[in-house]
Amino acid sequence: MVSKSEMMVVILAGGIGNRLKPLSEKIIKPLMPIGPLPIIHQIINNYLRSKFSKFLILTGYKSELITKYFLKFPEILINYAYQPKQVGMADAILISAEFIKKNLSTNGKFEFFVSASDILLSAKQINLLYDFYCKSNADIVLSLMKSFDYRLAKGHGNVGFENILSDNNDFKTRLGLKIGKIIEKPKRENVLSPYYSLPVYIFNHKIVSYLKKVKESIRGEKELQDAIQIAINKGEIVQGINIFKKDLNLEEMGEFHLTYLKDLIKMNLKFLESFKSNKSMIGDNVKTGKNVKFDLCLIHENCEIGDFGEFNNSIFFKNVKIGVNAKLDTCIVIENTKLPDNYKGKNLLIMQNSKGILEVEEIK
Repeated sequence: MVSKSEMMVVILAGGIGNRLKPLSEKIIKPLMPIGPLPIIHQIINNYLRSKFSKFLILTGYKSELITKYFLKFPEILINYAYQPKQVGMADAILISAEFIKKNLSTNGKFEFFVSASDILLSAKQINLLYDFYCKSNADIVLSLMKSFDYRLAKGHGNVGFENILSDNNDFKTRLGLKIGKIIEKPKRENVLSPYYSLPVYIFNHKIVSYLKKVKESIRGEKELQDAIQIAINKGEIVQGINIFKKDLNLEEMGEFHLTYLKDLIKMNLKFLESFKSNKSMIGDNVKTGKNVKFDLCLIHENCEIGDFGEFNNSIFFKNVKIGVNAKLDTCIVIENTKLPDNYKGKNLLIMQNSKGILEVEEIK
């Protein structure tokens, strides 16, 4: 069994982030801020808190932005692999696993964590996954959530168990159940159970051969769930572990999984609510006028806020300038945007184009 200090943590950061457009056209998804740090850095910090120390970041879209960012943190041991074309998670993990095998494995056998760059699990949840993997004889461990919200099926793999699953089982019994089937984004009538797979996994070296057998789906992607199902069919042991003590719905997922614009607000809200006193975070060189009120806001450096402003549940990127008597609620204001006096907005993504014209999109 590989120790935490030796196990590689793979973070998949090659995607474009289509569902976060137009914000993802300004800032790539892995570098979107959760509190003072990009989400990918927050993810790495939680693994560091869990005593993992080796990382492989799989890059693709605008890869140079990620490598440039982490040059500022040479104390973090990071390797990089590159996915030239974004054709699905199975392809991304195959590239990562082959990199580990070629460069970091001494005997061809290895075990590794995989996390998407848009899901922020706590150190406690990470340890729960690792501890279960160590105690089980599983080849693959999936992180699971339980939900009766069928909307989740549109964006997640759904699993069926070989064990008889009953809600009368206590929480510990339901932690590690052997998976017999997994399907990606099922229709409601095809849902196997109320358990869904999150994009955090532990694999051993055996996964490589199954990843190579995956063909592109009708979506034009190589689906990881297809590789896992092939492994199950070949007799590999695949188990799932429920990492939440309560059932979740789609809205609650936004607190830890960055998929839509509203999730960026939710994740930052959760981060700011953890503060015991001041519920807002204000960056360096921020200038505020008289009688300005912030509640659960993230304000980056070099912003200027006019008198009598009221701001709730909002994010201001750097160099934002806001006039007097402005009121914003649940808004994201993009870097270098200037808002006039008396500006009012709610549930908006606000930016300024090259001609200085404000462009606004509703956050749904």
